[in-house]
Amino acid sequence: MNKRKLAMIFVSFILLFSACSNQKEENTVLKINDTEIKESEFKLYYNESRIQFESVGGETIWETDFGGKTADDVAKETAINGIKMIKVAKEKANELNISLTDEEKKQAEEESKTYFESYEELNGKDTGVTEEDVKNFLEEKALFNKVYENITGNFKLDENDFNEYFKYSKDELSKDYVLYNLSSIKTATKEEADKALSEINAGTEFSEVFNKYETDKQAISTGGKMEIYRGQLEQAFNIVFDYKKDEISPVISAVDGFYIFKVDDVKEASEEELKSIAKSNYTVSKKEQLFSSEYEKWSKDIKVEINNDVLKNISL
Repeated sequence: MNKRKLAMIFVSFILLFSACSNQKEENTVLKINDTEIKESEFKLYYNESRIQFESVGGETIWETDFGGKTADDVAKETAINGIKMIKVAKEKANELNISLTDEEKKQAEEESKTYFESYEELNGKDTGVTEEDVKNFLEEKALFNKVYENITGNFKLDENDFNEYFKYSKDELSKDYVLYNLSSIKTATKEEADKALSEINAGTEFSEVFNKYETDKQAISTGGKMEIYRGQLEQAFNIVFDYKKDEISPVISAVDGFYIFKVDDVKEASEEELKSIAKSNYTVSKKEQLFSSEYEKWSKDIKVEINNDVLKNISL
């Protein structure tokens, strides 16, 4: 027997032994029925949960107290709930004869490389997550989407119910869906942003100050121009934004730097546009309610066991 075959047998033996050892059990974060969720898989859901948290509350959200729980504890709970939903939907897919096509599997495999690179860029290369983990993760999410569509695809909009919804949501929508065309300057430090704003207030053209202080390559390629709805802007920067055409914002602190905005144009949504937006929001909400109702039935007998000793030591 040559050395290469001997080495392969040895490696196989080690892997088999590891699968039966306590190390694997210690590496299990939770079990959903008989399905074990290892650290590498959990970290992908945990990563998404953390990204969602920061998109809403910025980096300072991790200092927030959630009724005696840390934001990180809540992020982990959110990850666990997400895993449970995906695994329950996977079981249901078998009952409904739903599966991924070869093309859908290929798409997940192609997307896994970009996703994996993004994950490593954010969290480093020593988290134990592999590109294969990412591929499986994306496949299961794609399967969940097919189950979701199967359950909600026959939803029919009730015009009377929608009109009542629109009547009460119209004012809020009209505030959120004011469309702003903005010029922006982003700096790395508050000191630079303050200097830039002082120069603008002293009469220097906004574009000239932009050319002096802006360093973001993407912003430079677009001249710092952006088009964004008021609600999206307020959520992204955790501010109240109520400026008129040609007005300049103060320095606004964000996760990735400090911003100054100049309002180039403001456009309020028409009645027709608001109704279209409302119909889309209403449909999404009703479909979520429909799926949640079915999911509650599916998951009532699901057993979830959490290994808190492992869970508490997981970080990204």
